[in-house]
Amino acid sequence: MNTELWKQHVVEILTNIADENFQKKIWFSDTLYCSTPGELYCILFDDYSIELFIDDNDVNLNANQKANGKILINLMDEFSEECGDNMTAENTINNLKWKAIRKQAERFLHTLNQPN
Repeated sequence: MNTELWKQHVVEILTNIADENFQKKIWFSDTLYCSTPGELYCILFDDYSIELFIDDNDVNLNANQKANGKILINLMDEFSEECGDNMTAENTINNLKWKAIRKQAERFLHTLNQPN
């Protein structure tokens, strides 16, 4: 995948992870399209290979960007392990650890929008 396109996709999903209002709208919607916290994980880790994105030399992230990305990955891994099969929208939206994930996603986004 083209690294600029890859970065655009990562930024888009990070924006969704950082946005509580987006999550409330999409997780608790009565519309045809409804999502889950697990779907955000699948998109970030499986579809957009966030771990590879952070370490890929062609993406050319600086040390601060990499560090913020790895912090986010660690927070999300811990949250996932803690929740297990119980990662529902209801159990996630107001969870203090999920709020920390949203905040870290916001920090990572901020670093990605800075020049290298």
